[in-house]
Amino acid sequence: MTNTFMIPPARVKFAIRKPMPDNKWRYDIVLMRNPDSGPFFPLFEVPAVGDLVFLYDDQRKEGGVYKVVTRQWAYPGYGSMVWPYATPYPSLGPMVDVIVEPSDGAFHDEYEPAEPEEDDDEPRG
Repeated sequence: MTNTFMIPPARVKFAIRKPMPDNKWRYDIVLMRNPDSGPFFPLFEVPAVGDLVFLYDDQRKEGGVYKVVTRQWAYPGYGSMVWPYATPYPSLGPMVDVIVEPSDGAFHDEYEPAEPEEDDDEPRG
């Protein structure tokens, strides 16, 4: 996708949601290597709710497939430090929290046919 409006990419932070006692959740931020070295990952296209994404945490040295369960956007306000008055676009894109849960991936529960039995007495050819 071409960015024709010079709008900066969204600053996306992924968090893995894990169930805890008393119907509460724990959110582990995924720290991926990126140009800013922070928790935000610059993306022009943010994964939609229901999308499956592969994430790898460079600090924990672990990764896997996750399903996006919700997103929360925060846009800069006109006249703010990142979008000064009299400028057509903000200098930084919106911040997006993307909450994910572990997933088995797109090919979970795939049918695997039984291996055909080989008859050692028959010639092969």
